[in-house]
Amino acid sequence: SAASNGSTDEVERLLAATAAALQADTFAVCDNFALPEEVRELSAELGTYDEAFETAKIWVGKEAVGAQLSVPTVRSDRIMWVCGNHHTPVDDHLWDSAGLQPDSGLAPCRPEVVM
Repeated sequence: SAASNGSTDEVERLLAATAAALQADTFAVCDNFALPEEVRELSAELGTYDEAFETAKIWVGKEAVGAQLSVPTVRSDRIMWVCGNHHTPVDDHLWDSAGLQPDSGLAPCRPEVVM
């Protein structure tokens, strides 16, 4: 990639341009950011998580009375819930998942909201 082969000045220029694009547009396009082999490896790794994703749902109702529904015309994304590495005190885990947490690091999980 350009950054890995460039001088310190070139790296600084690329970082500044990326930061400016992020600030102006909230995204940045970084050509040649990763080598083709790295992209293939990442794609293969992400493919192993496919079954951990679930269809996103919307809440239909008022306050505590209602239901979560899958409505693809409103929301068609998929979500992978990740558990582990909590840095908040146990008393503040109101929205954390219930159940078994990984011993270390992060792992896909199926959280349930604790209310």
